[in-house]
Amino acid sequence: MNCGTCGRPVSLKDGSCYYCRDIPQAAESDLKLMLLEMERKEEKEKSGNGIYLATRALSFFLGLALAIIAITNVFETKFLLFICALVFIFNAWVLENGYMKSTVFCIFVSGVTSIYTLSLGVDFLRGDKQNFSIAFFAVFISILTAMPAILMIFHTEMEKRRK
Repeated sequence: MNCGTCGRPVSLKDGSCYYCRDIPQAAESDLKLMLLEMERKEEKEKSGNGIYLATRALSFFLGLALAIIAITNVFETKFLLFICALVFIFNAWVLENGYMKSTVFCIFVSGVTSIYTLSLGVDFLRGDKQNFSIAFFAVFISILTAMPAILMIFHTEMEKRRK
């Protein structure tokens, strides 16, 4: 059975059209409140997406930077730096909002690479290869590689506080 004014199907329970009937004031206010809640929830989710997009971009650029460092032979271990670069680029590709395994992978990759790049600078602080500029460069790279993990931990904590 169809409605006489709009031609759409009518309710089988009471025979009224869902689109043409008048909504009671109490139900209309509840509907408006529900729509406002949905809009606020979407805004909160969009703010979290910004952190993910920034982390993905940072991971991609860190992967490129580590590949360039490996190619220019600043440190003696080219192979492991190149592997770290590939893993960061893979992290930028895999990381997505709402998928906890990708967040944990990002934190793991950032932490391991940060410790590894920090250990590269230790050789340049003492001994025959003493070069403070390369040692401080390794510390700088270590701080940069830790940033995606810091951003993901920040995002996770903000999500916990919202709920």
